[in-house]
Amino acid sequence: MHFKRKNKSKSKVKYELACSEGYCPTLEEIENSEIKQLANRLKALSDKETLTNVLEWQDRNIVFWFERYPLSHILLVSIVFFAVSLPILLFLRLWWLVAILGTIPVMTLAIMMLIFHYVRKTSLKELWKVLNLNNPINWILENRLGVCRDYAKLTAGLLSTIYPDAELYFAHGPSHVATGTMIENKLYILDKQLPVVTIDKWHERWHNRRHPDIRIERVKGQCLESVNLNSLLSETDTTELNTEKLATEMTRLLNIKESEDGDSEVSLLELLRWKRGAVLYEDNEIVNYSLARRLKMKISGEMLELNQATKIEIDRDKGDLIFRVIFKSNL
Repeated sequence: MHFKRKNKSKSKVKYELACSEGYCPTLEEIENSEIKQLANRLKALSDKETLTNVLEWQDRNIVFWFERYPLSHILLVSIVFFAVSLPILLFLRLWWLVAILGTIPVMTLAIMMLIFHYVRKTSLKELWKVLNLNNPINWILENRLGVCRDYAKLTAGLLSTIYPDAELYFAHGPSHVATGTMIENKLYILDKQLPVVTIDKWHERWHNRRHPDIRIERVKGQCLESVNLNSLLSETDTTELNTEKLATEMTRLLNIKESEDGDSEVSLLELLRWKRGAVLYEDNEIVNYSLARRLKMKISGEMLELNQATKIEIDRDKGDLIFRVIFKSNL
């Protein structure tokens, strides 16, 4: 959404900066027919299904754009560093160092061009899109590429279409942004891939000593206003993670039946390592449903059927959660 402020407040400057950074869609992009058609396909009968559909579609269809980040940052830093150091090096007549430093941005640009053209199958005339902070939603959908701000922009466009009257939020971590929406007085964050997480756990994931501030913005009317994070966090502490209970819940949601044939050959497969999952997980209906859908997608990706699975096991490895599936052998 492209919003304006009636006065020249700090919030107005922040919103204009946000739009230039490319994580908020314009009103024209929200009214785009492709967004409306996709939103129509993803909208379901319940909120847990709808939010999960939005993230699963992105998980399946949008590829993380590596050459846009961090390669674009490396290119920018190398160009700035070379430009600043060049006069000094010339004054000192360090020609060999000029030659070495000058090759860094050239090589980085060449790598970006090769990846963009040969791997992404995109024309070189579109190369500037790698460096552009604000790529149109149409281009994101057509090329199926994105970094966090592209995911946030696409998610915001879809949620604005599906939930025109719901509150829309942008959550900012260190060099990161994600989109959220309020469901029954609880803020859920949709961050690139399944599962959906709560603001409490998202904050816990991104909050650290070096970057203590998590910035939250809310779309309201024709404004984008800052929100006090504490007003969105739960007053009570969430319960301690119980991996056995979680495994039982995933088994139930996936309708996995334990094998009655004790002599049946079985195999064990590490299905998923959820990075920082032990921090991000909260025992919540929407979170559990979306996590089960991610496991279902992973099972399908391993060319297995759910009726082959007999048990889900979950282990904790520091901050990660490791999901394993025991399934019947076909041999």
